[in-house]
Amino acid sequence: MDIFDAIAKRHSYRGEFESEAVPRKDLEKILQAGINAPSGCNAQSTSFVAVDDPELLAKFAGVMDKPFVKTAQAIIVCIIDPKPVYGDFEFSAEDCAASVE
Repeated sequence: MDIFDAIAKRHSYRGEFESEAVPRKDLEKILQAGINAPSGCNAQSTSFVAVDDPELLAKFAGVMDKPFVKTAQAIIVCIIDPKPVYGDFEFSAEDCAASVE
C-alpha cells in the first residue's frame, strides 16, 4: 500500500475494544513512529507515556467516560512542552499533532 492509499483508508474508531492485550513490541513500534515525527525547529517538544497496566487503565476509565477508554488495553499519552523554540514562537501543539497522526 502506498502512502496515499494509507491516508485515504485511515479512520478513527470510537467503539469498544476486544480484551486482548496489546503486544509490547507493537506499543514500542507505535511510540517510535511518534518519536520519528517532525517537530518545529527540531525541538522535540513531544514526549509519550504508554500505559498498559490494568490498574492505571482503570483509573483512566474512571476519569474519561467513553467506551473506547473503558475497554482499552493500552493508552498512549502525548505530553507537550510549550517552550518557545523560534524567538517567541512555540510549536508544541503542531508537534503533538504530527506525532499522534
